[in-house]
Amino acid sequence: MANFDFQIPGDFNITQDAELFVMDISSITSKKYHWLIDCGSTLNDMFTTKTYTESGTNNEEYNIVLTINNTQVESWLTSTPGLTYEAGGTSNNDQGIESTATNFNFRLLEMVALEIFGHAKARAAIGNDQAFSNYENVVSAHLYTAFTNNQTLRNEFFEQYVQLDRSELNGNDVDGTLDFNLANASFYVFGFLSGNVLDATNSTVTSNIFQTDYSTNMRIRFRGVS
Repeated sequence: MANFDFQIPGDFNITQDAELFVMDISSITSKKYHWLIDCGSTLNDMFTTKTYTESGTNNEEYNIVLTINNTQVESWLTSTPGLTYEAGGTSNNDQGIESTATNFNFRLLEMVALEIFGHAKARAAIGNDQAFSNYENVVSAHLYTAFTNNQTLRNEFFEQYVQLDRSELNGNDVDGTLDFNLANASFYVFGFLSGNVLDATNSTVTSNIFQTDYSTNMRIRFRGVS
C-alpha cells in the first residue's frame, strides 16, 4: 500500500514569555525543529468522523466530512506516544535534546532553551516552566479549524487520497459512504513559538538581560502504520 502524506496549510502560533534566573549567553541563531509522533495503528483515531460520499445531485462531487478528535490529538501530544526529535530540520544545533519520546510542553521548553542558551538542558534556567503547559490545545484547535472550515482543504485531501487507489476503492467509483483509511499516512503540522525574555532575578541583583525575545518554528509529524 502506498504511503499517504498530507500537509495541513497555515501555522499554529504559541506566544509565551520565558522568565530566566540565569542569563549569561550572548548570541543564539534562528532554528527550525522537526518532531515526530508515532501514532501507529491509532492514527485513524485522529478523526471522530472521516467519511466521503458521492453527491446525490452530481456524481462528480463528493461530500467530505473530516472532524478532528481533539481529545486524541492532545493525548498524543501530552502522554502517549509523545514527541521524538526527527532529523531533517534546518537547526544546526540539537545539543541536549532528550532522545526518548516526551510531551509537547517539555519540547517547547527545549526549543526555548536552545534558542536562548544553545543547549536544551538549559531549560532548568526557565523559571516559569509551568506556563508552557497546556499548549497542546493550540495544535488540536488548529487542526480542527483547518479541516472544519476549509472545503478546499478537504477536497485536496480527498483528491490526493483517491489518487493512491486505497484498498476500499479497488479502482471503482464510490458507492455509498466510505471511511478514509489512514494506514501508512502522515500529517504534517507547522507552527511558530515566540515570546519575550523577562528578568525574574531578585530586584536587588543587577540584571544583565542579553536577549529580549526569541522566535523559532517547528514541524510536527503525526505518523501512522498499517
